[in-house]
Amino acid sequence: MAARGLRSPGLMTADLRSHGLIVASATLAAALLGALSAVRPMIAVGLVALVIVGLLPFKFPVGHFLLLLFVLGALPFGLQNRFGFGGGTGAVGVVLSDLLLAGGLLRAMIVLGRQRITALQVAAVFLMTLFMAVVIAQLVHGVLRGGLLSEVGTEARVMLGYGALLIALPILNDERHRSALLRGLVVLGLVLGGTGLAQWLFGISYGSTNDFGVREGVQLTSAGRGQLQGGLNGFPVVVIMGVAALAAHTAATLRGRMILGVMVALNVICLLLTFERTFWLVTVVGCALVVVRAGHARRRILVWAPILAALVFVSVASVSPTTLTTGRERLLSLGQYSSDGSVYYRLVESGHVLTQIRARPLAGSGLGASIYWGRPLYRVPPERYTFIHNGFLYVAWKLGVITAALLLLGFLAAIARSRRAFDPAIALIVAGAQGSLLALLIASITFPTVAALSSTAMIGLLLAICLVRPANA
Repeated sequence: MAARGLRSPGLMTADLRSHGLIVASATLAAALLGALSAVRPMIAVGLVALVIVGLLPFKFPVGHFLLLLFVLGALPFGLQNRFGFGGGTGAVGVVLSDLLLAGGLLRAMIVLGRQRITALQVAAVFLMTLFMAVVIAQLVHGVLRGGLLSEVGTEARVMLGYGALLIALPILNDERHRSALLRGLVVLGLVLGGTGLAQWLFGISYGSTNDFGVREGVQLTSAGRGQLQGGLNGFPVVVIMGVAALAAHTAATLRGRMILGVMVALNVICLLLTFERTFWLVTVVGCALVVVRAGHARRRILVWAPILAALVFVSVASVSPTTLTTGRERLLSLGQYSSDGSVYYRLVESGHVLTQIRARPLAGSGLGASIYWGRPLYRVPPERYTFIHNGFLYVAWKLGVITAALLLLGFLAAIARSRRAFDPAIALIVAGAQGSLLALLIASITFPTVAALSSTAMIGLLLAICLVRPANA
């Protein structure tokens, strides 16, 4: 018998021939690609993108999914669009996230058909497929009604992000992939917090796509210099899921728990710098749900909470003492909602949309639908808007009341799902996802969190976590 670690000459020769064939094929492909690049550069770039995106979801499903979440949640859409196919200034083409989503959905169709899934997951797959079919139908509806293709396509891209649920399910059902995904989400949480702080420290201006940078001024405060907007929808989720992970003791070592603590602290700081009262309150509500469902693990939260609070307070106070003053003033302004112009704005905006919903309650107005109104009190002339702050009214307006109701019921069913069949650690991760969904659901009353490009794929992941198959199922 050959010694362990040694291989026969025949096998070694076969390996060398195999590697030689691979190298020769790669060299030939590179040469052909180089020649094509000189003649048709966009076709060459497209081929590279299709090969990479076509291989990633099958060879590296977890890395592919994390990349999708990163591109949608941490990068400004303008950057994607600049390098998109057919995109650029004033136009929207096929971007990287579209290709990543398409590749992930292709893998999901193949893997879910072979995987053992629960009846609840079957129902979720059916309903999500139906939801995506409605989105595509409303895309056609919007185009036929004369909507701008760039606007209709952008809104379709946002809604199709919920398809991340289908991509996440087969990953979460595989224990090895699930562990890798949870570790990767910690890295993603650190990146999101770091990206948010970078926007604030370098004073990156608020972009035209309204998804990145720092917006000038803080209403109802005396010294606020701006509000961090890039990553707004993700900060509460990272904080709530981080609290759940700390309570679950998912990190076996002190170093791992410290990394989780730093992740939570970074995102708490970013959350503070948004100066968005709604997101502060819903984060507290989400964390409270985790605490209520933590059981015996509740004492871990009581240990970590003061440590993280002290870390955040000392960090902010040492770098920018005025930030704490602005935060206090902003929080105390909660009692001034009756005189807050943003509340009045949202109410009037919602009234215009409700009129359109009543006109087409079942069919919806289609993607790209708009309202036309102005604010004479603030000397703002009438304009055409395709946007509304109330997330579920937005869905009812564009996709119809039935579709919006199904989406809302999906949220509520996921939040209410029992965790008794789960291992205690996984049960707390599920509780974190439920707390995050509750937070985003409440925030959607005044912010379009359920209809934002940076959050729909993230929500799809949270829904999939709530649907994860118990070990004994």
